[in-house]
Parts: sequence; structure tokens; C-alpha cells
Amino acid sequence: MAAFEQLSKILLFLLSLMAILLTRLKPEQCLTITGANALMIGRAAQGRPWIFREIQDYLETGELLPPMPIAEVQCLMQAHVKELHDFYGLSKGIRIARKHVSWYLREHAPDDQFRRIFNTI
Repeated sequence: MAAFEQLSKILLFLLSLMAILLTRLKPEQCLTITGANALMIGRAAQGRPWIFREIQDYLETGELLPPMPIAEVQCLMQAHVKELHDFYGLSKGIRIARKHVSWYLREHAPDDQFRRIFNTI
């Protein structure tokens, strides 16, 4: 039972650290608290591939970068969708692109209507 309790505490600790990263709060705290040499980003990067640049800049300067302009997000998203189509082909690329576009829009288009319409394509 002691091993289970220890594992539970570790998992709770890891979930707490993930919550810190998902909300863009002080990634250096995660490194300091854990003594780790690196951070695992995971799902926080879905639809935000620039999060790595944001975290790196924050670790170096202590300042948060301003939100990425929507025009730049649009260019990145369009290039990503084109690469998905080039790699998977049109039919499969369209299906896979739906979830990626939804991730990009989650932060920038809180109104779900466009995403719902897009996903019916």
C-alpha cells in the first residue's frame, strides 16, 4: 500500500506541474521544484507550436511574449494544413487537418461555430 500512496503523490505532483505549463505560468518553477533538466510540453503544444519559443524566451528573459498576431497564426495554420495534405494525400489530409485546425482556433476563435462548420467539410 505504501508504494501505491507514493505513486499517487508522484502522479498528483506531475499533474500539478502540467497544469502550470498549460496555463503558461512560470516554467522555471517546474524546473526549480523538480530539479529536472527539461520540460515535457505535450498537449499544450497542440494548436500552439510556437509554445516552445514562448517558453524558451520566458526562461531566458522572465517576460511573457505578447500573443502571436492572428495573421501569423493563420499563415502557420495554412502551411501546416498544406503539409498535412502533401504528406497524407487529399482525402486523409482533410480528415487529419480538422483536428489540427480546431486546435489552432481553440485559443483564437472561442466561438465554436466556425470550428463546427469547418469540421463538416
